[in-house]
Amino acid sequence: MLTPTKIQVRSLSLDRLVLSWEATESTEDPQDFDVYVERSGSPGGDFVTITSVPLVDTYVFVDVQRGLLHQWAKLYYRLRVVRRRSGETAYFPDLPVRLQARPPLDGLEMSRQELVMLKEFTGRKCWLFKRRTFGARCPECWNARTFQRTKSHCKTCWDTSFLGGYHRPIEFYCQIDPHAQAPQISAPLGEQQQENTTARTIFFPPVDPRDIIVEAENIRWIVNSRTYTERARAPVKQEFQMHRIPEADIEYALPVNVDLLNLDPTAVRQYSNPVNPAVVPAGLEGFPSSAVTT
Repeated sequence: MLTPTKIQVRSLSLDRLVLSWEATESTEDPQDFDVYVERSGSPGGDFVTITSVPLVDTYVFVDVQRGLLHQWAKLYYRLRVVRRRSGETAYFPDLPVRLQARPPLDGLEMSRQELVMLKEFTGRKCWLFKRRTFGARCPECWNARTFQRTKSHCKTCWDTSFLGGYHRPIEFYCQIDPHAQAPQISAPLGEQQQENTTARTIFFPPVDPRDIIVEAENIRWIVNSRTYTERARAPVKQEFQMHRIPEADIEYALPVNVDLLNLDPTAVRQYSNPVNPAVVPAGLEGFPSSAVTT
C-alpha cells in the first residue's frame, strides 16, 4: 500500500490552502494507486471528497474555495488511498491535518502529561459538537433572499442555518470547574437561572466559540470564548468559558449515541480501594475493608 507521510497544510494566501505530502520508500508502483483528498470542518468528520479526479503519483493539492476567510473556521484534511486493482482503501494520517504551527517535542510531552492527568484524576469524559461554519444552508428555515432564518427550534439545522447544524460528536476528556448559581430577575421574563463556568483540555479536539459540550449527566454548555496555551505558536492546552444551555433549548435534542450501560465518565480507579482484603494491618482488625488503607 502506498503510504503518504509528512502530510502538512501551508499557505501565505487568503484564498487557498496548499496540502503536500511525501511517500515512504516502497517497491510498489505509485501509478497503481489513486489518491483522493477529503475535507471536513471537524476532525471527527463527516469528510467530503474534494478532488474531482483521482491524483496519481502526485504529492501536492491546492484547495481554493469560498469560506476560507472565516476567522474561526478550521478545515481538516486527510488522504484516501485506493489500490486500483483490488479496491483496498486506507486513510492517512490518523489525525486529520490543518493549517497550524508544528508542535515541538516538548510541547507534545506537555500535552501528553496533561492528558494523563485529565484521564486519571482531574477530568471527565465529555462530547464535543463542533458547529458547522460552511456548507449547504438549511432548506427548512433559511431564506436565501434575506439571508436570515425564518423560524426557531429547527431540527434540520439545530438553529445554526447550516444543514446538519453540527458535525459528529467527538469524545474527549475535559476538566470543568464548579460554577455559581445566581438567579436574575427581569420584569418581562421573570426569574432566569444563569450558570457560567470555565473548563480546560489539551490541544485536541480544538474547541471554538459556539461549539456545544455535553457532560455524562446531560448537562449541556455552549462555549463563549477560548484561549490557547502555546509553545512555539503550536497549541498545547485550551481554556474556555462556557454558558449552561437552558433545557428548553433545541440543543438538548442533539442525539449523543453512546452505550450508557457501560459508560464510565470518570476513571474507574477513582472508585476502587486497591487493598488486599486478606492482608489487614495489625490494629485494624474489625474495620470494613473499604476503610483500610496501606
